[in-house]
Amino acid sequence: MALFRNAASRFISAHQKVHPLAALATRAQYSTENTDLREVMAQKIPAMQEEVKAFRKAHGPTKVGEITVDMMYGGMRGMKGLVTETSVLDPEEGIRFRGYSLPECQSLLPPAEGGTEPLPEGTFWLLCTGDVPTKAQAKALSKEWANRADLPPHVVNMLNNFPANLHPMAQFSAAITALNSESKFAKGYSEGVHKTKYWELCFEDSMDLIAKLPTVAATIYRNLYRDGTSIGAIDPDKDWSANFTAMLGYDDPQFTELMRLYLTIHRWVGGGDGGGGGGGDGGGGGGGDGGGGGGGDGGGGGGGGGDGGGGGVLGTWIIPLYSYAVFDS
Repeated sequence: MALFRNAASRFISAHQKVHPLAALATRAQYSTENTDLREVMAQKIPAMQEEVKAFRKAHGPTKVGEITVDMMYGGMRGMKGLVTETSVLDPEEGIRFRGYSLPECQSLLPPAEGGTEPLPEGTFWLLCTGDVPTKAQAKALSKEWANRADLPPHVVNMLNNFPANLHPMAQFSAAITALNSESKFAKGYSEGVHKTKYWELCFEDSMDLIAKLPTVAATIYRNLYRDGTSIGAIDPDKDWSANFTAMLGYDDPQFTELMRLYLTIHRWVGGGDGGGGGGGDGGGGGGGDGGGGGGGDGGGGGGGGGDGGGGGVLGTWIIPLYSYAVFDS
């Protein structure tokens, strides 16, 4: 039935007087010309904070659902437990980022020069701001992430000394944990930084971690499948995906385009303050305030998480960033 509805919708759209892409462009909210993402977010956050405060004041006591024993044993599946604005997973439409479907994102978000698929950098800008970025803004993120991509020596040494039988994801997780040594949030928190500044430190950590993920992944890949050969240097003129595929050792333009699409699709995070699969107060797989796996008040695994849960390549760090900036103000 869903397939029929989708086919019918495409047929009707094709015969409408207004071309769907033109209608989409009219509906889309475009960004300013400022290429500094942190500054753009800083301009938007106060209004969002006031909106959340007003909504909570008006609807704070409102009940939004009931919890059953089956929901609790089912890993919080089906519970309305989190608030998110960045993305949603509809059972029929699929993923929407800030209200835009994947095909709409493909039409609206800027591609690489000569490419057709959207840059993940543009999707990240969209998730953080709600605005469709310009090419210049997406390119600015590419350069920013390239400048932050190098790993500290102790993480490189750790990756190069892992046994070959250690699973790649175990290595990946360990490297991310070890990068805590570079955390600006951890340093600021230990020094007693004011709560209103949390989001700024979380933003810096988010940018650092996202920038370093391809370097970590490529190092693991090279060690396991390319006899430990060098990943080479980061090219500041390449986008995030292009640098990743180059570090992996591939120079096929089509492979790079598919990587951009893959990383854009895996932007989905679900959102909220509490975490992803198995979540609850303590977080869950895929992050939240503290990340971690299993989580919940009483521990234990359990897939699915609450209705707001999820996980994604970039989303793990968008969740606490958005939480500190807006919800915890």
